[in-house]
Amino acid sequence: MEIVTLDYESFFDNECTLSKLSALEYINHPKFEVQSVSVKVGEHYTDVLWGEAQIRRAFSKFNWNQYALLAHNNSGFDCYISAYIFGIKPKLWLDTAAMARPIHAKTCGVSLKALSEFYADELRALGINPVKDNTALMNTKGRRYEEFTAEEK
Repeated sequence: MEIVTLDYESFFDNECTLSKLSALEYINHPKFEVQSVSVKVGEHYTDVLWGEAQIRRAFSKFNWNQYALLAHNNSGFDCYISAYIFGIKPKLWLDTAAMARPIHAKTCGVSLKALSEFYADELRALGINPVKDNTALMNTKGRRYEEFTAEEK
């Protein structure tokens, strides 16, 4: 079974945010929209899909019951977008935050930032920059997908 790894980016502002709403309240908020998703199928390169229309077209080509779907916090957030917004029903759900919890919950924590810092040397050895840069994400706060410039897409 091949693994599809994904990470969604979505609209957020001071009102429509996971810091104030549960994951289900957030994805059902009138302002909510999926703006992009990074997708990696097996060992292939990572693709970034922009806008719900492009994401739906790409996801419609998958026979999801043949794939495992992996994401960080997949049991608490990304799975809701996959299931409720895109109707995805994979053969298996995988959650890297849940996988890290038994080992790292009481040490470094299970956020992507904390885990990236903890495994920085190993990530660098694989050619992966362990520093999470939120600059682009913060520049999209309060902005709808149609407001993004061509350079941002």
